[in-house]
Amino acid sequence: MQVQSLEAFGVHRDLLRAWENNYSKELLPVQAKAVSAGKVLNGTSLIVYAPTGAGNNCTQAPG
Repeated sequence: MQVQSLEAFGVHRDLLRAWENNYSKELLPVQAKAVSAGKVLNGTSLIVYAPTGAGNNCTQAPG
């Protein structure tokens, strides 16, 4: 899943550009699954677990 596709969920373009510039243009599989299957950007809460190195530390929202 492309990072830019998150704009459809209301994520601001500037944030998406910063994400692409600092990380990747593509979400990691665990991140994409949290968005598509977990519906995390629709206000749903979920707990994500993944093996070390799967990008699970990048799925947590600050705060």
